[in-house]
Amino acid sequence: MVVVLDGVLVNRGNKRRRTKMKKQMFVMMVAIALVALFSTAASAGIADTARGDEISVARILDGVVTKGGGINLDSVAQTLKQDIVELGFDFYQTSGDGYNYYFTLPVIDGQYKGEFTGIVPGNYEVNVYAFDDNSNVIFDGHTSVSVSAGKTSVLEVWLELADLYNYQFAIDGLPGEYWDWGPLNVTVDNGGEYTAYYLGLDAQGRPIFSALLPFDFERGYITVQNTDGKWYSALLQFDFYAMYYGGGEPVYQPFINMADLGSVEVTIRFACDKPE
Repeated sequence: MVVVLDGVLVNRGNKRRRTKMKKQMFVMMVAIALVALFSTAASAGIADTARGDEISVARILDGVVTKGGGINLDSVAQTLKQDIVELGFDFYQTSGDGYNYYFTLPVIDGQYKGEFTGIVPGNYEVNVYAFDDNSNVIFDGHTSVSVSAGKTSVLEVWLELADLYNYQFAIDGLPGEYWDWGPLNVTVDNGGEYTAYYLGLDAQGRPIFSALLPFDFERGYITVQNTDGKWYSALLQFDFYAMYYGGGEPVYQPFINMADLGSVEVTIRFACDKPE
């Protein structure tokens, strides 16, 4: 069985733009030709990976689904599409002897080309992942395909933004020292909870943390305990663009303890109802 891939994911002529809007329903389509041969080999690999021809396989849906505050995830998807450096294909057979295969393909200047060999004919579910140069999954998708010996099948994969993005942030003025083990908790404004980890100190002695958070994250707080046993809930207020355009540096936050925040009670009255 041979899987042939050849196409273009993104036009590198488009530079990064700092645009802020709402959410995504961005998808990419990767067209894959599958040619099944009479084979029982359980192993698989990539043959002849090289820069592909300029065959466009990118497509954007017109619809935009709104979620959250001011982050447009369609714009985020357009920004991240150019950062894909590798595609991963996880095949698992749902018929026959249950063969599994995992392939990777490099993406060079938005283009990919290669062959997968040694796949046994049958019905397969396929998970597809798009990685950036930090090995983060930034898009993923799922599809299925039926492979018949001696015949050609077409596999279409629609890739959407992954659920979470790897944020790194430093909190200036956070009291005490911290352990570099064990998970921490980040709570976002909508009540969702996510896991964070302490990474150490930067050159200025500020503690750095890493957390997988939603792409449309804008505000929340991290709960930490220092080595003296004291607990703090530190305000986090940044978004994807602050992280992405930060030149590889963590987002810097001043320490603001959630316990020290104030509140405002609002009363609305109408002048037309004011007694004379």
